Amino acid sequence: MGLAGRDPIFYAQLESEFALLEKAGVGDLSSNLGTTCLSCHAAMGQRQLSIDAHENPDKGLNANDFKVAYTLLHDPLTASEEQKQKDAGVFDYHQYGNLGREGISCAVCHHIAPPEQAAGQPDYNTLDTYLMNGTTGVFRLTDADELGGPFKDVAVKPMQNAMGITPVFNEYVKDSQMCGACHTINLPNVDADKTKPLEGYSEADQKVFNDAAKNGAAFLKDEYGTTFAEGLLDFQHSVEQATYIEWVNSVFNEEGTGQSCQDCHMKGNFETVDGEIKIDSITTQIASIQDSNLPDVDNLLPTKDITVPFREDYKRHNFVGLNAYMVSMLSQFSEELGMGYSDPMTSATNGAQLSLDTMALQARDETADVGIEVEMGDGGVVAHVSVTNKTGHRLPSGVGFRRAFLEVKATSKDGKVIWCSGCSNDAGVILGADKKPLKTEFLDHVPAGAKEALFQPHYTVIDDQDQVQIYEELTQNAELEFTTSFVHRVFHPKDNRLPPKGALKPGTPEFIAKFGDSEVTAAFMKATLPEGKAKMDADFGDGSDRTTYRIKVPKGVNAKEVTVTATLYSQAIPPYYLKQRFETAPKQPATQRLYYLASRLKTEGTIIEGWKLKVQSASGSAKSQ
Repeated sequence: MGLAGRDPIFYAQLESEFALLEKAGVGDLSSNLGTTCLSCHAAMGQRQLSIDAHENPDKGLNANDFKVAYTLLHDPLTASEEQKQKDAGVFDYHQYGNLGREGISCAVCHHIAPPEQAAGQPDYNTLDTYLMNGTTGVFRLTDADELGGPFKDVAVKPMQNAMGITPVFNEYVKDSQMCGACHTINLPNVDADKTKPLEGYSEADQKVFNDAAKNGAAFLKDEYGTTFAEGLLDFQHSVEQATYIEWVNSVFNEEGTGQSCQDCHMKGNFETVDGEIKIDSITTQIASIQDSNLPDVDNLLPTKDITVPFREDYKRHNFVGLNAYMVSMLSQFSEELGMGYSDPMTSATNGAQLSLDTMALQARDETADVGIEVEMGDGGVVAHVSVTNKTGHRLPSGVGFRRAFLEVKATSKDGKVIWCSGCSNDAGVILGADKKPLKTEFLDHVPAGAKEALFQPHYTVIDDQDQVQIYEELTQNAELEFTTSFVHRVFHPKDNRLPPKGALKPGTPEFIAKFGDSEVTAAFMKATLPEGKAKMDADFGDGSDRTTYRIKVPKGVNAKEVTVTATLYSQAIPPYYLKQRFETAPKQPATQRLYYLASRLKTEGTIIEGWKLKVQSASGSAKSQ
């Protein structure tokens, strides 16, 4: 989160989006889309610019176009630097660029207030109030001179005297819905037919998405006088990212089995990967100040005013997912990306490694379980591989280009690989039986006479090494070309990302019992459901999937001595995604920077060796049957 304003992958994605908008004849929307995206990724800078432009109109600040270039600005160090910024017309924006680079910092989350219904809106319930008013980076703020936190008994004087800010109790900071402000994203589809709803949605559903976008734009205009969101309202909207509502539609959002976003992503314990250090809970004062534990000084406040309580339920602000690629880039190329390698407060240099270690633990212990049952059959062995999602959202979740895939490998008694589905090379490219990249791997191979490129569908049975179970979302633009754009998502041939346990289908009695009969909730929750062949798989759902592998054993190999190993790998930025970035905007600076980073990133001996992150594995043989 704190790296969102420096994420080199995100900025390359933005350049692709701008290039595709230009290609579609709507390049004038680049500022509208860019400012929308940066309202989360560069939240402090974008929001402060909106506030200042609204409160001080005489300054002539333009808050409707938070340019990517602002995030590259810094305080001028010389008169010539200052003059250069002034000549370029960006001098007044460097302070907002500085803020934007800091991403989702403390002052963002600890200032977020719950969404509210606007005048004239229907009497929404709490969830629908959020869905219609609080997604896509549209969030209300608490008072500027207060910061909300989870504790009621707070020593207020230290922060008041040091920062002019009063710490106050705010229950909302513990609510998963707060995270949903930037983890439910409702975006336009610029090449979709404007006269009919998007694929999979009814007229009523489409109206819900479009109205939610209009509500967000109206709030931003009323609150800050900005109109950038209005430029995107002429298109059919849909949910591009659904992480928060995936959680809502799961047992993690139910009494007795509930776990909030904060429970999983803000750990109250500490553990090393090797298990040598395990601390069940962390006790800390959180703030380190000049208190009665230090030597006495003149003008010291009374002890009662500067005694900061020890907290036994402190939560680490680690906030990691499985994107070890970005953290590795920022660690290995800290100078190129403008990152200090050491912590300015503590001089510690292990911050990046702690993040990577936390990701490794999360992948190993909290992401998924893999199971396998092996038996004789079909002239060889049959392996039944199960994957169980342990998270409170889909696996993978977030942006649609993330994927997880199963490598299922059969080895003979002497350790020789005799069959493999999902084996890959050092660049993370999945290979076929001929050891060459699969024709489906880059989503660009269109067979003669076909209208669209080949892809790996969802499988119930795999009996060929060129078939691979990949858990992913695939989308196509209006021309049926596979795309990783966020605003050209017209068709959805596949979405078999593993749902969390307890995911319910809108319209069913179970869904209505939990959520009621709200059209708003039903429309948004459709975005949490599978697409393509996964919808018809009886073994897919309620947090798990089961795939049968029929493996032919070569002559001379005893099938009972064959070991089958199934390993689930995660790829936050798959090779096909990188290929699309490098081909879509090859001459743009952020894209060239990503090429530089990705082509030089050292993965050997790291948790992303082979351009893949191991989650879990299981092995079995027919010998024990």
